[in-house]
Amino acid sequence: MKKTLLIFFGVVLVFATLVVAWNMIREKEVTTCIDTDFGLDESVQGFVYGLDLNLISYNNTDYCRSGGFILTEFACDFNITTNQTFVQAWEYNCSLGNFTNCSLGKCI
Repeated sequence: MKKTLLIFFGVVLVFATLVVAWNMIREKEVTTCIDTDFGLDESVQGFVYGLDLNLISYNNTDYCRSGGFILTEFACDFNITTNQTFVQAWEYNCSLGNFTNCSLGKCI
């Protein structure tokens, strides 16, 4: 019984980890946003750029942190209902899934 429960909780933990692999860490409303890797793509280093609400240009490049395992990925989000544009920063743990670590702004 204990072995079955241990296996069950191990499977639940692995599944929960995979479900939350992408974690949005911040979001900012902007006027325009262009993403060179077209969204959340952990295998390509890209960057987002555009104009903020004060019409000042910004540029954010995907980068690695936390000892080379965590990717910070930038993406654009367009809310059709409210007609708002956002730049978002997301975290992805490259040691999950098919990758081993993060290097030069992408999972490898």
